[in-house]
Amino acid sequence: DKSSGGRLGIDVEPCARTRAAMIVSEVNAGLIKDWNVLHPEMAVEPGDRLIQINAARGNLAQMAEECKKNAMLSILVIRPLR
Repeated sequence: DKSSGGRLGIDVEPCARTRAAMIVSEVNAGLIKDWNVLHPEMAVEPGDRLIQINAARGNLAQMAEECKKNAMLSILVIRPLR
């Protein structure tokens, strides 16, 4: 819940192949790391892809704008096969 103005605390890069997802490159202190502590079985890790943030999907600029909002965020994360 980013409504209190907290930082997500992740570094991301655009997916070079699809340009429709953000790839997590690092998890730092912030809301995502807090989530990871509470939900270790669903922890967000480097290499995971953010494919939707709230209603924004397939458009990196719109997804980035959603991340800037101080509101509840719904983030859809997928993990590539390793």
